[in-house]
Amino acid sequence: MNYCVKIIGISTSFIISFFYIDLPAQSIPCSGLSELISADTLRKYVEVLVSDSLEGREAGEPGQKRAARFIAAHFAKNGARGIDANSSYFQTFFLKKENIVHREFRVNGSPLEFLKDFYYWPGIPEREICDEKILFVGYGIKDSLSGYNSFASLNGENAVLMALQDEPIDKNGRSLITGTERLSDWSRSSRMKIEYLKSLRPRILIIVSNFFEDDVQKWGHYLKQPRIRRYDQHFSEDQIPVVFVTWKFADNLLKKNGLSGGLEEWKKSNLNNFQPKPVIINTSICLKIVKKLELIPTENVIGWFEGTDKKDECIVVSAHYDHLGLKSEGIYRGADDNASGTACLMEIVRLLNEGAKRGIKPRRSIVIIATTAEEKGLLGSSYYVEKPLFSLENTIANLNADMIGRRDSGHLPETEYIYIIGSHFLSRELHKINEEVNDSCVGLLLDYRFNDPDEPNRLYYRSDHYNFARNDIPCIFYFSGLHEDYHQVTDTIEKLDFQLLSRRTRLIFETLWHLAQRNNRLFVDKP
Repeated sequence: MNYCVKIIGISTSFIISFFYIDLPAQSIPCSGLSELISADTLRKYVEVLVSDSLEGREAGEPGQKRAARFIAAHFAKNGARGIDANSSYFQTFFLKKENIVHREFRVNGSPLEFLKDFYYWPGIPEREICDEKILFVGYGIKDSLSGYNSFASLNGENAVLMALQDEPIDKNGRSLITGTERLSDWSRSSRMKIEYLKSLRPRILIIVSNFFEDDVQKWGHYLKQPRIRRYDQHFSEDQIPVVFVTWKFADNLLKKNGLSGGLEEWKKSNLNNFQPKPVIINTSICLKIVKKLELIPTENVIGWFEGTDKKDECIVVSAHYDHLGLKSEGIYRGADDNASGTACLMEIVRLLNEGAKRGIKPRRSIVIIATTAEEKGLLGSSYYVEKPLFSLENTIANLNADMIGRRDSGHLPETEYIYIIGSHFLSRELHKINEEVNDSCVGLLLDYRFNDPDEPNRLYYRSDHYNFARNDIPCIFYFSGLHEDYHQVTDTIEKLDFQLLSRRTRLIFETLWHLAQRNNRLFVDKP
């Protein structure tokens, strides 16, 4: 029924798009320029980007500024135009950096250790709160469909609430919420439970994590960093501190407050109880968070090439050049993430300049953006789409390269592949063009396993193309896969495959060139 409704809702546009997709595959002429792509040249770009002097290119830090100047000098050398009357390549904006200068979490007078006993995300509000009891509310669920209610006899307002991250499971392995072995969103989505519990307006919310050690291992470098956002964006500030603690910590608290069997005893005693009893833990608790704010300038680096007869329309090619910077454990060089994509961007600039020298120019204008602060939340691209060089109405597509320099474990060593993400979400015509270009000019294996907005890694939402997609601009995210060195100091240059990077760069350039030269704009068939 829903499928029929969608077809009716898009009617004529759907039919036109569907007809186009079913046309026989056409042979797309290659530009000839991409034959100039050099693996050695790509390596030289990356060598500079991962060098000691650039210190991991963290947004707002001196290494990022040096990287910006290096990229801008390359743009200038290769004929890219600047973005203003002064031929500047820098689109500058400010970040707001919230440094936590003091953290303290005490229970019954004893200090807990950050990342060992507890953690919180950098957005935790600045607070000093003390109380004399903790209200343990079990799974912290109020579900209207199943009738499960952790709050039948209380409201939780102005209390220190502690809740389990998971959901009630009976002795047969079935969820009390769904009545099946399938878990509900109450435990599949931590955000859903946390937002509900915060709506009760507690003083502090404590979540007993099922995956504490894994979370710290995976996200530890973020948890230790300051919170960084764009200064010019206004957000409603979170007023309720959320702290994650270990199972052991919560278990010991219950054991000291009348439940000798701790958490397991509480679970067993409430195994099939749809209105489980909360537990009042009489113990002192104090949380103190003190922050210091800084304003930090950072820069997108933008150059562009003017088109000929369709110069008022543009295609944007993007790659973020920032990474995680210099930490106590060393330099996060980000060879794959994303010196590889930045090198691709720089090589495309060189090819466009070589074409211009030969009198070969794009019909549409081409905008090249090396974005900053992608690692802080896609901030550089979000700033650009709010203050674009060309109007978004005249931006026909975005091609984004992020982590395109390696091979992952999902492919045989000899497989020449690239992951394609987002290609058909807004324009099935773009998806078809990319495939035809690949067939005619490159011959990579196009892998679509991540090409789904609901895939578990949610990669579609995790790079700069997404800010263009949010504005209904068709996009492709080119990607070579996650690996064990992702966001580690071990993401280094010797692990890149420059021959394969050169072929991936060729696909991106040839797709760009075809989009710039074709007669018609892309058809946008978003329902």
